[in-house]
Amino acid sequence: RGRVPTVDGAADVVGFDTETKPTFKKGEAPKLVALVQIATRGLVVLFRLHKLAAIELPDSLRTLLEDASVLKVGVGCSGDEKALRRRSATLDCKGSLFDIEKLAKARYPSLTSCGLRGLVATLGGKRLSKGQSTANWALPTYSPAMIKYAANDAAAGLRCLDLILGDR
Repeated sequence: RGRVPTVDGAADVVGFDTETKPTFKKGEAPKLVALVQIATRGLVVLFRLHKLAAIELPDSLRTLLEDASVLKVGVGCSGDEKALRRRSATLDCKGSLFDIEKLAKARYPSLTSCGLRGLVATLGGKRLSKGQSTANWALPTYSPAMIKYAANDAAAGLRCLDLILGDR
């Protein structure tokens, strides 16, 4: 506990995001989280929850999410945690999900766009494609574009944290 094994050592902070099949009808109940993305500086893992027979989270993922000593960073993390609780009501992330938007606003008060795409552009000078944001994440297979989008979303949160803190 406390560190996530990686190819180049261990991490005590990871990038984090989730994807859910979007709803387009007013009043339609939100769908269950279909995908959880976890990124270290050298690896991104995609947990395709919709492929599991059970609604509950896999033990390995639940253990990581509930490990308070591993910080999970991204944008909109509180919404992600709420969505994951629809899948696992007793999930307790123990405050380990950290929304980098708040840190970015505190560090750079003049920032006007604090969503992930805006942070990547402002802090890293890169363009983050959001073209797959309304994709159906409950599909049986993902296109290469969906996989790239999902991996980049989790990795971008971690990269933005590094840029905000001046670590890399």
